Amino acid sequence: MCYERLFDEISMPKHNCFFADFEQWQSKNNYPKGEIFYKYPPKLGLMNKILATKIPKVSLHKPYENDKKLYKDSEKFAKDLSFEAMK
Repeated sequence: MCYERLFDEISMPKHNCFFADFEQWQSKNNYPKGEIFYKYPPKLGLMNKILATKIPKVSLHKPYENDKKLYKDSEKFAKDLSFEAMK
């Protein structure tokens, strides 16, 4: 299966809390990255690293045998994000 084509088939959410204009702006501007707005104190410094780290790719998986749908692998994402932050 070609996941790039699958990504193209995903449509933007239509929920009223989703800010579609901002998503379109980010896409047109190559997803710019700003500075951290709030820096946590040294005791919570890991949060600063997590917020500043490179976001890992989101993996899809099929956690249910009888379900053909693909789901985001949030556990893998959390592990990958933690690994990147600890570098």
